[in-house]
Amino acid sequence: MIKQILFDCGGVFVDVRFRELFEEITGDSAFAADVMKRFFAADSPWHLYDRGDYKRDEIGKLMREYMLDIPEMVFDTFLEKWPYALPLFPEMEDIVDRLHEAGYPCYLLSNFSEQFDDFAPSCPPLAKMDGLAISSRMGLIKPHADIFMETARRFHFKPEETLFVDDTLVNIEGAQKCGYQTHHFSTPEKFFVFLAENGILPNNK
Repeated sequence: MIKQILFDCGGVFVDVRFRELFEEITGDSAFAADVMKRFFAADSPWHLYDRGDYKRDEIGKLMREYMLDIPEMVFDTFLEKWPYALPLFPEMEDIVDRLHEAGYPCYLLSNFSEQFDDFAPSCPPLAKMDGLAISSRMGLIKPHADIFMETARRFHFKPEETLFVDDTLVNIEGAQKCGYQTHHFSTPEKFFVFLAENGILPNNK
């Protein structure tokens, strides 16, 4: 039985428009797509930034060393603008309100750097969360089991009674290994259908 909902942020509450930002910065769509792919590759230092290992002034230098062929201006501009390249899915705030009305506490578990505080005011659903678990504050990162288990311990809930919602499959798989129920998010509309079909919310808008 599901008793609470644990949300990811990017790709769930907000659309991730980083490729478009890289294209705006570089003026070259093909180049922007290549930068995007490499910027968030598995061995990219960016993941260490999300884990809180580095500060903003340090990650710029590390990313420039990691991608020596990319102009410094690209990194500097991206670091300044990326928290604002995350437009809202407006339907999600209403879904959070409905979940609260139905008696479900809502929590956040997000891989997010120290720039979370810059971003948070632009995302109203975050102010309605019953608790926030931010990777850079915890020194842990999805999809590793320790962040899922620490989040459950921190908020005093059982993974098997928790619905974890994320748009990234590897994070979904990590949560499942820790006993969470999951929904692989694609759109707010499909998420609402899932909630209705599973008796979490009434099937009316």
